[in-house]
Amino acid sequence: MSHDTFEPVLRRTIRHALLAAALASAGCASKKPAPSEPGAAPGEGPAKEAPTALEPASGWQAIACDVINEGQAGWIKTGTAYDFVSVRTVHTPEGRPTVASEAGEACAGASEAAACASSLETIHAPFLRTECGQICIEKSVVTTRGDEVRRWVPDAALSQLAKEPGVAEAAVSPLSELVAPIASGEEAWVYANLSSLLVGRCGEAQHGGWRAVEQGFELRGLRMTNPCPITYDEVVLLVKPDGSTEVVAQKAAPDAPGTGACIGRRPEGLAPGGSMVRLADYLSGCARLEAASVFAFERMKDELERFDAPGPLIEAAERARVDEVRHAAQVAFLAGRHGGSFEQPERPTWGERSLEAFALENAVEGCVRETFGALLGCWQAEHAGDEVVRHLMAGISDDEVRHASLAWNVHRWVMGRLDAAARARVRSAMDAAFDELEAGAEVGEPSDKIAVLGLPDVAASRVLVATLRERLAA
Repeated sequence: MSHDTFEPVLRRTIRHALLAAALASAGCASKKPAPSEPGAAPGEGPAKEAPTALEPASGWQAIACDVINEGQAGWIKTGTAYDFVSVRTVHTPEGRPTVASEAGEACAGASEAAACASSLETIHAPFLRTECGQICIEKSVVTTRGDEVRRWVPDAALSQLAKEPGVAEAAVSPLSELVAPIASGEEAWVYANLSSLLVGRCGEAQHGGWRAVEQGFELRGLRMTNPCPITYDEVVLLVKPDGSTEVVAQKAAPDAPGTGACIGRRPEGLAPGGSMVRLADYLSGCARLEAASVFAFERMKDELERFDAPGPLIEAAERARVDEVRHAAQVAFLAGRHGGSFEQPERPTWGERSLEAFALENAVEGCVRETFGALLGCWQAEHAGDEVVRHLMAGISDDEVRHASLAWNVHRWVMGRLDAAARARVRSAMDAAFDELEAGAEVGEPSDKIAVLGLPDVAASRVLVATLRERLAA
């Protein structure tokens, strides 16, 4: 089969989606049925109670930066002395862990140091999803004590082990057992953060504070409510000494850090960017993502060569890498034009991964996110109020359609080389990625981004995502 045949199909799909979304935005399409009760989504039943308003942050103690950043391991207080404590994140089932913080010396008390080191290398199998936003990751703590190597994960993640026959459950334990009893606000924050219950800003009590209460410790921080565009709620979370938790208060946080971007191919290991709430910050963040795509296509080309892919796919990946260098400069120019600045992302470090792991990333980042990004760019080229945005997005989106077509051509090639179980996992990951896009379509964008940048309103976003998903599935 030729490896350049998907582009005409994708361009027809995009034209169809653009027309349907334009009609929806103009009020010429059927509206989504209203929920039966205010505040309730279809299928959810009665509306939930409105979130409780948060009191002012006076009287709360701001959390220190080392508690939620590089010093977490040192704040994990345990009833048992461990030789080594390591806080880690794993970004894909085949990925190597990224170490966030460590304390002690690995395998210091082991009688067989080589066996202990080997166990550390394999301790993250199987991958357990502890946090899902635009991607799913695992946050965990790894300890060594004598010859024992153990992984501690948020309690809720342990249910996934039932789907992994043959796994030695003794090596995976609930995080609450490691940290209980929780005896300080810092320990409570580390536990909540590692359990993906809360994120915070250090040195700022409003979004990163704690106070002691009769039942334990109340934490004041942020919780993600939508993965794309990312939105947060301000939350007060009660953490009890045994690790049980309860949300005490919650409200929307429109100025919280995050990213509204749902475009481009993100490389594994890309460090989080800053706030993208303001228009200038949004454009700065988009320029950073375009620059990160250079790394993603560089890795894609290298892996296609390693997997003996057809030459046209390898050549298309190199062309896409060159395109993204130009895109980063163009979007950085737009950011500067609107008062923003460009920050070059750091190049992530990678190891070799399996063909399935490669296929999973291509399916999610290319066939879903990048394809939607191409569609979004085409919409902006027609609707942006800033004529410079319209002009640049016309060229960028044309390139992005080719990049998305490359993703689909790679997808068809690689799926033919996976077994049935692996193909099913790839399709499931694509479905989950489309689900996240549909959830993001319900959030909407600020009026200045819609007017100046031409981002779609909620009505148009719904139809763009739904039409793209429907026609690509066909």
